[in-house]
Amino acid sequence: MGPTELSLQPWDPVSPQLAQAHGNVFTTWVGPTPVVVLSGFWVVKEALVSNSEQFSGQPLTPLFRDVFGERGVICSNGHTWRQQRRFCLATLRELGLGKLALELQLQGEAAELAEGFHQEQGRPFDPRVHIVTSTARVIGTLVFGCRFLLEDPFFQELIQAIDFGLAFVSTIWCRDRFPWAFHRLPGPHQEMFRYQKAVQGYICREISRHKLRTPEAPKEFISCYLAQITKATDDPVSTFNEENLIQVVVDLFLGGTDTTATTLCWALIYVVQHGAIRGKGAMDRELLPYTRTVREVQRLSRVVTTDAVRQCVTSTHVHGHPVPKN
Repeated sequence: MGPTELSLQPWDPVSPQLAQAHGNVFTTWVGPTPVVVLSGFWVVKEALVSNSEQFSGQPLTPLFRDVFGERGVICSNGHTWRQQRRFCLATLRELGLGKLALELQLQGEAAELAEGFHQEQGRPFDPRVHIVTSTARVIGTLVFGCRFLLEDPFFQELIQAIDFGLAFVSTIWCRDRFPWAFHRLPGPHQEMFRYQKAVQGYICREISRHKLRTPEAPKEFISCYLAQITKATDDPVSTFNEENLIQVVVDLFLGGTDTTATTLCWALIYVVQHGAIRGKGAMDRELLPYTRTVREVQRLSRVVTTDAVRQCVTSTHVHGHPVPKN
């Protein structure tokens, strides 16, 4: 292996031209694994919307299974995925997602974000750095119940871990087929293991700290989850445990920080490019389509690091083509 093979270069096994030659549904091989590629709006909608249950599986490479396990939300399947996802959505709503209390906090973070931009004094800079920081602080408040200070060493390492992890999943390194050798080989995956250990260690310490608190109405995600673990003690099919809690917290940061930051960065780009619509009002949202920026940005732009990879949980058909289970 030379320096090129050890780099974090994006890995794209499928050229867009293949769809033009072979149609909207075709198979390509990634190593020994057959992958059915869907191209075009109606084909993707048929699979991931109209038949979402059949395509609800999430395939895991040996490395992902080793690093994340089949825990949490992003890397779990079946009953675990449904139970963890349902709890996360309900708890985040209960903690204020979409409510006035969280809106006030977001306004405060937005004001600090604008001030951070202002302090650049018109010099070229990467707005993503400021946006990721603000987004992670909001998620940190929801999860841990405290607001990270910018100079907090763990917070700085958390931001680095998020950036590295999201870049890593787009490389050929996460498509390993030899997990028994992976821990022994040099390469960027070793940095992934280091970040994993540091972040999980901090979350474990936070869980222990929350356990020592006097019982009261939970006000942050970890306390709510610990209460749910106690509540589900006698449930034989419960997936609520500390291992899943640690992974769910990681998932909230990975899933929430990157998509939010990327969406806002695209929004800034479009505002800069289309100067004619800047300043077209903010008095009545229903009468001002220009203020519906987030939905339009996500319609127009790519805001996720990797494409939606799914696995069939049962044999099915897409656009008339048979797709076998798994």
